[in-house]
Amino acid sequence: MAPSPTVVVLPGYEDSDPEHWQSRWCAAHPEYRRIAGLDWHRPERTAWVRALRAVIREVDGPVVVVAHSLGSVTVACLGADAPPNLRAALLVTPCDTEQPGFPDAIRGFSPMPAGRLPFRTTLVASRDDPWMRADRAAALAAEWGSTLVDAGAVRHLNVESGHGPWPAGERLLEELAGP
Repeated sequence: MAPSPTVVVLPGYEDSDPEHWQSRWCAAHPEYRRIAGLDWHRPERTAWVRALRAVIREVDGPVVVVAHSLGSVTVACLGADAPPNLRAALLVTPCDTEQPGFPDAIRGFSPMPAGRLPFRTTLVASRDDPWMRADRAAALAAEWGSTLVDAGAVRHLNVESGHGPWPAGERLLEELAGP
């Protein structure tokens, strides 16, 4: 029987506050490994990708990453250089770093990663996300080879949009982490 994957959680720009669904999941599951030590307010693409890759490589066994916003873009930046134990990723409302009006602090993550990802991914998109148009999310999901999940009109799927708990996301994670 294959070992259960280790869940690695990667927040986005400015981190996830204690009421955010990612923080709640980590509090409920102390076995999850949350990426720490990054500059959440002045993100740097190379540092974020290096930190994610290092944490995945530290795990002896399969890994499933749960990423939000800029964290989702970071996962896609791994591309073909992803550690071989990265089995899957839940990419929740990735932000479009090429979108006009985006914070200058994130411009270093442009251009958006291109090409099929070598691990399973589910991309959760919102119909009214201010940081990624729904049609752009669908195009990225197709390019990355992701299963696209339309979450409806849920804005950026964070505390500001009313998402502290997110049970539907937990079910998506269970599907990805399963056999």
